[in-house]
Amino acid sequence: MAKQIMVSNEVYRLLSKNKKNKSFSDVIKMLLKSKEQKRPKASSLAGLLKNDKKLLKLKKKP
Repeated sequence: MAKQIMVSNEVYRLLSKNKKNKSFSDVIKMLLKSKEQKRPKASSLAGLLKNDKKLLKLKKKP
């Protein structure tokens, strides 16, 4: 089932440039997926600063 959306003329031009032989849906999906892949998951950051000496010094200060 397709849905209709409205975008500004500027966004339409940018999507059209990236479209080539793909549908607008494919272009939007590709852009959203690439953005998701660039964003790190919170679990991958857990413990990242655990051994940071500066952070440990800050914690110890009264």
